[in-house]
Amino acid sequence: MVFFLAFSEHSGFAAVVLPFSLLIGLAMVLCLIVNPIVGTSRATGQDAGITSAAINVFTQVGGAIGVSVAVTIFYSRSSHLTAHGHSAASSMVGGLHAAGIALIVLLVLHMINGLINYRGLRGAKAPKAT
Repeated sequence: MVFFLAFSEHSGFAAVVLPFSLLIGLAMVLCLIVNPIVGTSRATGQDAGITSAAINVFTQVGGAIGVSVAVTIFYSRSSHLTAHGHSAASSMVGGLHAAGIALIVLLVLHMINGLINYRGLRGAKAPKAT
C-alpha cells in the first residue's frame, strides 16, 4: 500500500506500477491460499463446508467494501483537486495518495485486530471426538 504514495505525475509503468502490481498479486495468492486452510483447520467434518463458505463470503464482501472505500476516497479527492484548479494528472495522483493512505489505515487496523483476537491453532478448542 505504501507504493500508492510513490506515484507522481511523471511515474513510469516499469518503475512504479509494475512492481506494485506484482507485489499485490503475490500477496493475494499467498493470503488466499492460507486463509481457508487456517480458517477451517479446527472445524468439525459437519461444519467444514459452512466454515469454508463463510470464509469465502467474508473475503469477497470485505474486498468489495475495501474497493468501494478506496474508489470513493479517490474520486472525492481527485474531484476536489480538479475543482480547485489542479491539472488532471495532479488530481489523479492526489486521489491515489488519499486512497493509499486510507487503505494503509484499514490494513493497520486489521492487523491490530488480528494480533489482539487471533488465538492461533493451539488456542482454539479441539473438537471432541465422538
